[in-house]
Amino acid sequence: MCSLALAGCSGGGGGGGGGGGGASAASGPVAVSLQASAPQVANGGSVTLTWNSVSADACVASGAWAGAKTPSGTAQVGPLGANSTFKITCSNSSFSANASTTVTVSFSAGQLKFERIVIEDGLYPVSKIFGDLDGDGFKDIIVAGGLVLGEQIVWYRYVPATDSFTRHVLSDTGGDDNLVLMDMNADGRKDIVAVSKTKVSWFENPGPANVTQKWVAHDIDATTGGHDLVIADINLDGFLDVVTREEFGGQVRLYLRDAANPATWLPPVLFSQPGTSLPHAGLGLAVARIDGDNYPDLILNGVWLRNPTANFTNPLAWVEFEFAANRQTNWSLASVAVEDIDGDNKLDIVMSRSPLNPDGTGDTATTPITWFKGPVDPTAGAAAWVAKQILSPVENVVDLKLIDINKDGKFDVVFGELYGGSLYRIGIVYGDGGTNWTLQVLSHEGSHGMEVDDYNNDGRFDMLGSNVTAASPDGGALSLWRGIP
Repeated sequence: MCSLALAGCSGGGGGGGGGGGGASAASGPVAVSLQASAPQVANGGSVTLTWNSVSADACVASGAWAGAKTPSGTAQVGPLGANSTFKITCSNSSFSANASTTVTVSFSAGQLKFERIVIEDGLYPVSKIFGDLDGDGFKDIIVAGGLVLGEQIVWYRYVPATDSFTRHVLSDTGGDDNLVLMDMNADGRKDIVAVSKTKVSWFENPGPANVTQKWVAHDIDATTGGHDLVIADINLDGFLDVVTREEFGGQVRLYLRDAANPATWLPPVLFSQPGTSLPHAGLGLAVARIDGDNYPDLILNGVWLRNPTANFTNPLAWVEFEFAANRQTNWSLASVAVEDIDGDNKLDIVMSRSPLNPDGTGDTATTPITWFKGPVDPTAGAAAWVAKQILSPVENVVDLKLIDINKDGKFDVVFGELYGGSLYRIGIVYGDGGTNWTLQVLSHEGSHGMEVDDYNNDGRFDMLGSNVTAASPDGGALSLWRGIP
């Protein structure tokens, strides 16, 4: 039985559904049953859920499904790619009752096993991360943006003793398109850097005693926001700097600290000025030491910018090198990640094509998830970076992750396809060092990006995802795929 839940969430939803605004149509104690057409299915299989209640006005689903339900009914769920516990709470004005059923999935040899839990239904968050905010050694969940939250930043504190989460509001403004966890003031506590459409800010962690209160915001740029966000000590002065990129304008902005007063941010360095050849539209931003020196370089959709190691505020000092041909056609908007895929001690770059519109529509291209093998001379141009396919067809992948998720010493790709195209999967592509790639699909409901971490310290990676569009089949649920034995 899956016991993980947002504390107080399901009960509140059930009571609200039964209370209504007037007298209840039903009275007396409530009874409810929930059954699945099969207790076990193959990976990708579906089941029919059947529930019946007595004396209930309304029902609310939770667990591996979500949303308001009629007092009795059926629903087909699937394809299933993870063990799933389905729960239902039915109620009237005075009473409520719960039922649950678990469907297990038969996984193929070599595939990781997961169970899916809905943390909160109907949320549609744009950004989501794992991070230890309260300093207890376990990862919490932080989300922001989207149809419901807007610029609000909300976090779910993991409570190991009860294996549950409690919901807290961190800020009512400043959150939206991206979140990064980083200790910005070197006090030993993890702060949050957030970028919205109108500003860039960091939120100061107040420490364990006050962590559930609203956090103090410090503006990095109070007038201009962005979409992509990375944090690094760009000029190696001992202070963390911030780099952002706009969603459609493509403008890249570098925010450096004032060396005389590190609490102050200098005006941004703009990388789309006359005299530079950077594309004026696009997505894709990462930071890595591509040329092997100690200074972090910037990687965009098809080009990388060499850190000048001095004169950092002059955008013309950042020399541009291409690593992907036809970048304006094939990679106008992309997710970018950097690792040594084949273990040759040269950094490789992985890209996936992202949607043209925020709702995932407008892009029917199926450009593969591709890795570009790092050459001996990374400045030699696109012809030197050999493109190799990881997965095709694929659509609308936002913010893919490179991680050794099965701990075999080789990098794998975790991805979610944003709902809105013809493909909307959540999956893992297992790598063997760059030659062969094997796909495992966990869901056919899609996600706007995926996050990966071991939140409960059980030695297995977990994943976090959600859709952002109102028409998405998961109802905007914030979902956790928990790794299981």
